[in-house]
Amino acid sequence: MTNEDKDFLEANRGHYNTAVNAGYVQDLGQDIKMRMVEIIKTYFAPAYLANLWCGPCIMDMVKYLYVQYDAMPIIKHETFPKHDEPETFVETELKKSEQNFDNLSQKISDVIQSDSKGGNGLISQITTPKKKGRKPKGK
Repeated sequence: MTNEDKDFLEANRGHYNTAVNAGYVQDLGQDIKMRMVEIIKTYFAPAYLANLWCGPCIMDMVKYLYVQYDAMPIIKHETFPKHDEPETFVETELKKSEQNFDNLSQKISDVIQSDSKGGNGLISQITTPKKKGRKPKGK
């Protein structure tokens, strides 16, 4: 965590103390709320969503932020790494999907080749429709 973010949190710790001790948050400007959400998303929960117009939601956000901040280990002369960006997760999942698709495509090709070489006839069973209608009498 950067020193600037730490200084911001320490400067606004009074809001947390009021939330814990008195059960409300007062005089918390929109810019401060936005900055708190930004810090939460950067260091603790990248997918965090906050309702900045709901009083109890803001109080919960302030409590969450300071509980997470106070739980951080103290490391001198270093900053904490940010969470992986959401794109990293998406890229990883995309690669997994591509690998699964490639594996599935290979299995389908194997079935088609074995069927054309006199295999178990799976493809011909699937692609050849059964005749509908009644059977002729007497033949």
